[in-house]
Amino acid sequence: PSGSVPFPVSSASAAKSDYEQLLHHFEQGLSHIGYGAEWLNALLALLEECTSTVPASTYRAQSEDVSLYDHLKVTAAVSACISEYLLETGVTDYREHVFQNEKTFRDESAFLLYSADLSGIQKFIYTVATRGAQRSLRSRSFFLEMLMEHYADEVLHACGLSRVNLIYSGGGHCYLLLPNTEKVRSSVQ
Repeated sequence: PSGSVPFPVSSASAAKSDYEQLLHHFEQGLSHIGYGAEWLNALLALLEECTSTVPASTYRAQSEDVSLYDHLKVTAAVSACISEYLLETGVTDYREHVFQNEKTFRDESAFLLYSADLSGIQKFIYTVATRGAQRSLRSRSFFLEMLMEHYADEVLHACGLSRVNLIYSGGGHCYLLLPNTEKVRSSVQ
């Protein structure tokens, strides 16, 4: 539901009506989203809102520790990396290269894990005057969070990727899953 914080719930407590309500909310949200790359972040936000409390697996004997949202996002990130990597290497038969020759493909370096860290943030955040310290701590922390989010967005944009490739951002640090292509390597340099 819009405006509420999505907390994980056990699928055993989720009734059929909860899923119907989530589906209805998702369909309503989709009706306001256009087609094209400029709408990708809106779609990602809608997916997070509607699927972050839904377990990825419906198999009851399996652990429910991964949400459908996280599963979809990681699948999209891996798929984008494989697609870009295969395009650069000139592979046209994806099925043969990735699935029929799975062992060979797994030995290729198709992915890059990019990590960035802002150093000196402890000094920046905690060097404040006593008067108004709480407000200053919050605003400095928010500033660093926005700076890192902007930095991650700039790197992803330069690589021609979307926020699905942002694995983690927080505490002045971020991880991005990137394809191992010449364009990406030169962009991150």
